[in-house]
Amino acid sequence: MKKYLSFFLLLLMCLMGCAGGIVSHSNAKPEDSIAETVFEVIGDDYWYLGKMDYSDGEGATYEYLVRMGDDNDVERAAEKILSIELDEKQYAFTFFMETSNGVYEQIFCMKNYVEESNGTIIYSERADCLRINCIYFGVNEEWDIHSFTSIENIRHLEISEFLQGKAEEAGIDWFEVWPDLEGVETF
Repeated sequence: MKKYLSFFLLLLMCLMGCAGGIVSHSNAKPEDSIAETVFEVIGDDYWYLGKMDYSDGEGATYEYLVRMGDDNDVERAAEKILSIELDEKQYAFTFFMETSNGVYEQIFCMKNYVEESNGTIIYSERADCLRINCIYFGVNEEWDIHSFTSIENIRHLEISEFLQGKAEEAGIDWFEVWPDLEGVETF
């Protein structure tokens, strides 16, 4: 009997370990005026996850979780982010999707700086540098590389080689989409 009980307890512990914990998300409260400005327009399609200040006090990252929505939500959020005047610190607005329970993948990021190969950082007064990491939003498979063409006034683009190939296949010329674009960097 003890052998069966021991086996059952061991099996139960293994199964509980494999299941992982349950991660509960919620829409965080904005900590400052920048977070409040974006929070006003993101609605229920995005959740504000919070702000992470850089340890040296030279900026912050604001994080959002994409729950549902469509291309118009990307455009609305980007438009509001671009309207925020920023000082010469590093600011980033990062959008994630949840790939599994508590595991996030970055979809895209808007930031106000570009780091050059020599380590020099070029700042902008607004978050007009776009980095596109992924086009699979999970929640809406209809979003594609065209989802980002509705964003206006991008100065610098960072995009994966794979997604740049998809853009070329779709006939997208980023310099036509954004006439003020200074450069495209692939990674």
